[in-house]
Amino acid sequence: MKQKAQDFLPMLKQICLCNSEITGDLIYDSLLNSGVDKNKIYLYSGPLIKIGVKNQLLIKTERCFSSKRNRASLQRIWKSLIFKK
Repeated sequence: MKQKAQDFLPMLKQICLCNSEITGDLIYDSLLNSGVDKNKIYLYSGPLIKIGVKNQLLIKTERCFSSKRNRASLQRIWKSLIFKK
């Protein structure tokens, strides 16, 4: 069965509950740890963020940082709307 970004929504909810700030690197690592093929992670990470915004799990901030995986790339920092301290 082919996976869709929507299938990883429970994982994103858990990330948002545990982290006040979300980055692409964090989502990448979580997808990788969930068993997603390294070459297919990019098929899910962007759409998953859009789904998270639509479901009011996170919002975009104006802040960015250098990616841990690709230092030439700036990544947006997203704010969790459901973070539990």
